Amino acid sequence: MAYITFKNPSNTKLLDVEQVNITAGTDKAILTLTDGVDVVLEKGKPFKKGSVHSDGNRLEYSKDNSNSKTEFNYLTIPRGGQYQIILSDSTILWLNADTKIKYPVSFVEGRPRIVELVYGEAYFQVSPSTKNQGAVFKVVTNTQEVEVIGTEFNIKAYDNERYIFTTLVEGQVNIVVDENKLQLRPGEQSILNIESKGITKHKVNIDYDIAWVRGYFNFKNKPLKDIMKVLSRWYDVDITFESHDLEEVNFSGLLNRKHNINDILNGIKNTNFINAYEIKNKTITIK
Repeated sequence: MAYITFKNPSNTKLLDVEQVNITAGTDKAILTLTDGVDVVLEKGKPFKKGSVHSDGNRLEYSKDNSNSKTEFNYLTIPRGGQYQIILSDSTILWLNADTKIKYPVSFVEGRPRIVELVYGEAYFQVSPSTKNQGAVFKVVTNTQEVEVIGTEFNIKAYDNERYIFTTLVEGQVNIVVDENKLQLRPGEQSILNIESKGITKHKVNIDYDIAWVRGYFNFKNKPLKDIMKVLSRWYDVDITFESHDLEEVNFSGLLNRKHNINDILNGIKNTNFINAYEIKNKTITIK
C-alpha cells in the first residue's frame, strides 16, 4: 500500500512526458580487501575468502583470532544499491545507497570495536558488550563519534549535506563532538551542524528515519528538493528543477522502494503539484 499527499495545491496543466524505464536499486556493493583488491558483490555471485563470505545478498565475517594484527576492509555501496553486512562480533549493518564504511576484519577481544562511517547512511544492530568481553562499540565519522553499549540506531552522514542525523531506536548512545557529549535515549535524534559543530536533540517518530531498512520511503512534510535527493541516490539519477518554487513544495508519502521511479513521479504529477517531469538518459527535470 502506498499513499502520497501534499500541501499547498495549485492548478497546473499536465504536459506530455517522455517515459524512460529507470528501475529501483538492488543489493550490490564493492568490497575492498586488505590487499587493496576490489570484489564486486551482487546477487548470483557468491564470494568466499578466509573468514569472509557472501551469498550475493549479504556479507558475513566469522571470528578469527589467529591474526594479532588488525586488518581493515572497506564496503562501498554505489548509488542505486544497498547491502547488509554482519561483522565478526555479530553486529548487523544495513547500508543505504551511496555509502562507504571501514571496519576491522576481526575485532581484537577486549578492545573497543570501532567502525568508521566514511559517508552515507547506515543502520546498526549492535552486538552487546556483554557478549564481547565488555568491549564498547563506536561509530566514527569525520565530525562525530557515537559510543554504544548495545543498541539499534541509524546514522545519516552524506558528504553533500550540512547535517549528520543520529536516530536511536533501542538502548542508549552518547554522541561525542570534540569535548562535548550528548546522550540519546530511544526515540530521540541528534542533529549535528558539520560546519559550526553545534548539536541539538529532539524527539522523533523513528518510523520515518528507518523506513528504508524495511523497504520503504516514508516522508512527512518534506520539501520536494529533499525527497529528490533520496530518490536520486536510490535510482542513481540526477534530478533538477525548472523552478525554485517547486523545490519547496511540502510532501508526505509512504512508498515501496521496489517501485519503478516512473510510478513515483507519476503519482507526484497526478496531484497537480507539478506540470510534468522529463527523463533524458539518467537526468530527470521537474517542471
